[in-house]
Amino acid sequence: MKEFSEALLDPFGLRMKRYTRSYGAFICDTDQGTVLVKSVDWSEGAIWFAHGVKEHVAAQGFLWTDRYWLSQEGLPWAMDGGMRYTVRQWIKGEEADVSNAPEAIAMAGLLGKLHRLGMHWEAAPKCGKAAKRYDDWPRQMQKGYRQLQSYGKGMRKNGHYTEFDLMVLSCLEDNLQQAKEACHYFMGPLYTELARQMEEKKAVVHGSFAEHAVMVEAEALHSRWLVSEFEQAAYAIPAEDCIALLEKVLRKNEWSVNLGMAMLEAYERERPLETAEQQMIYAGLLFPSRLCKLCKEAYHLKRKWMPISYKRKLEELLAGQEKRKEFLRELACMLR
Repeated sequence: MKEFSEALLDPFGLRMKRYTRSYGAFICDTDQGTVLVKSVDWSEGAIWFAHGVKEHVAAQGFLWTDRYWLSQEGLPWAMDGGMRYTVRQWIKGEEADVSNAPEAIAMAGLLGKLHRLGMHWEAAPKCGKAAKRYDDWPRQMQKGYRQLQSYGKGMRKNGHYTEFDLMVLSCLEDNLQQAKEACHYFMGPLYTELARQMEEKKAVVHGSFAEHAVMVEAEALHSRWLVSEFEQAAYAIPAEDCIALLEKVLRKNEWSVNLGMAMLEAYERERPLETAEQQMIYAGLLFPSRLCKLCKEAYHLKRKWMPISYKRKLEELLAGQEKRKEFLRELACMLR
């Protein structure tokens, strides 16, 4: 869908007034409000799953999502030139600013409400084989731990160290110890029981809840929110979303203890956390996921030279190591 045509809105019964291009999509003012028109390469089942989650939480009172417009055929998509495209509700706002403490805290509360209202949804057969990840988390953590070990062994075996290699090695043992400790939490009975409970409650996660997925339209008296990007939505343990949001926000805010605790409090005002969930949030933040991601991306490039962007990201990570440890100590004390 490289160019926009008014005919794209016809299957949805909408009439266009004006449009603007936005990151591979089109924001359109129509006779029924503002919508986002975007081509997607997901399967029909994946679109139905995302649509089902949004409709379920909307029925429970969570109205801040980019709900799909249904076509005149009753589908949350239409076809154009062999491509599937969707039309979604939209607002004219900006991405949430995770370096802004009040917005970050508000995002945590919004996530808590989304998780609470997302419980007990049964995916329809048309969603295909619904993604269920309740038991997958421990395996992913173990895989990340083994990969970190392999990077260290590979560098030492090679014997020729780049500047990036030396930076990784300077923090590797410490981070491997953290990864090992985190894995103990995920391999224990506490996690097994938590996974069973969440599967019983049919808990759903957003899967990509960060600033790029949360729009805010600031007005004179209030802020209007919109949560989008439900492509990774799945049946899984809500703590996954909490960890991803906390890790992203705290990296941008020098691992502020006060901000982290305020975000957890905002989340729990909407959805109180079980003791096991609190422990998994601690373990998930303890696991060096950022280092794993950087190493995986950098060492799988298969280039003779390392892009400077990876060195810069690793420098930022190393600069925040002590503050991260301080935050984790405070969180561990709070959970005792």
